[in-house]
Amino acid sequence: MTAAIALIVEGGYHALSMDRIATRAGVSKAALYRRWPNKLELVVDAIGHRAVDRLVMPDTGDVRRDLVELLTGFLSDKRADAKTYESLGAAVFGDPELAARCRHTLVASFTAGLRLIVERGVRCGQLPPDTDVDLLSDVAPALIRHRHQQTGQPLDETFIERIAAQFFKPAGAAVPVASGDAPRGGGSPRAGGMGHRSR
Repeated sequence: MTAAIALIVEGGYHALSMDRIATRAGVSKAALYRRWPNKLELVVDAIGHRAVDRLVMPDTGDVRRDLVELLTGFLSDKRADAKTYESLGAAVFGDPELAARCRHTLVASFTAGLRLIVERGVRCGQLPPDTDVDLLSDVAPALIRHRHQQTGQPLDETFIERIAAQFFKPAGAAVPVASGDAPRGGGSPRAGGMGHRSR
């Protein structure tokens, strides 16, 4: 699988073949076909394994710190291996079938890591007991994807800290109200972050 990733970086997905992968890996083509029926399945597997292997799950005892370390670790890895990330991104977005398969694989593995952090925060009382775990686990990936694909603004540690501060509020913390957005009719802000589910 490492050979497939290396060849994608060198020549792109469309130039990839089972013959070239076998040659680079030093195995027979028959050996590849015994495990994968075609290059699509092999590449999906390779990208999925790479994502899981590089996902470092922190456990500092602080849910916000865990989120920040997970996301900054991802960004640091992305910067350190920019060419590979760019090549895999071009491969995925350049082939509809590969995109459909990898989108689920990559998003699922990343969201699963965030879900573990959110669930841990709820269990230890750092997040409200009625936190919408699914929704809160989707927030950070959605914001990162939007900034990367739509606005082109920098993905940096400051941005990650802003996500953590805004959405991963301690249980019982008040939601800050922006100027001009104060509730009408004498109401007051509800406690809890946006991950807190309305009843």
